[in-house]
Amino acid sequence: MRFFPNTNIKAFEEIEHFHKKIREILGEEMAQEIERLQPLIDHCDKEIKRLHQKIEESGLAKEMSERVLSQCVNVSKSIDRLEEETAELIHQKELQEARAEAERRLAKLLQQQTEKLEEIQDDINLRMATINGVVTERQETAPLLQITPQKDIIFETPGNTSEGTAFKSLVVYDLSILELRPIPALIHDSNILKRIEDTHLEHILERYQDSGRQIFIAFDKADSTTEKAYKILEDTAILRLSDGNELFGRSWSKYELND
Repeated sequence: MRFFPNTNIKAFEEIEHFHKKIREILGEEMAQEIERLQPLIDHCDKEIKRLHQKIEESGLAKEMSERVLSQCVNVSKSIDRLEEETAELIHQKELQEARAEAERRLAKLLQQQTEKLEEIQDDINLRMATINGVVTERQETAPLLQITPQKDIIFETPGNTSEGTAFKSLVVYDLSILELRPIPALIHDSNILKRIEDTHLEHILERYQDSGRQIFIAFDKADSTTEKAYKILEDTAILRLSDGNELFGRSWSKYELND
């Protein structure tokens, strides 16, 4: 009205008057409700106070609360401990299962290895028996190869430990490996071959020729062998060495004469 003196504020006054009436009515109703409820509130407060006093006098509430709290703590600790033990048991079980699986796989691999070693051993022994039968004209026992599960290798000629047989068996073994595997060449030195009986050497040389592989041997005193062995050596010789015809121009084991 101060700033807008010509404004019609009758509608605002009517609204404000209505609000005042509503507030008065609600205020009276609220006061009556408070007056009605207050005795009930006071009674409840007194009863609550009385019960609290009885509880405090008995001491039961404090004792029970401490007991219950202690039990709760113990139960909680037991639960934590059991959960840890359960987790450890699960872990141990997983480790045991993993170990059992590893042992099973290892046993399977060892079995496969044993079977493979036995297969290799049998193949070599069978081939050595065949070759030895040809070399000795089935007169002597063939060498045997034994591979143990511990990978120990035993090679022997049963019932015969002579030097000649030992070197013959070594050559028979080498020939069997040459024939069983894709080995391109075989090399034998003179100190092996010259310890073998002449009749056996003759058949060994024939086996060399039938192998279809390159065979390199060094042989001293070929004329001391059988006629057939000598012919094979002569026909297949590639390089002949003698005094004055050394491999490197001179013999290194001899003194060189100075002029």
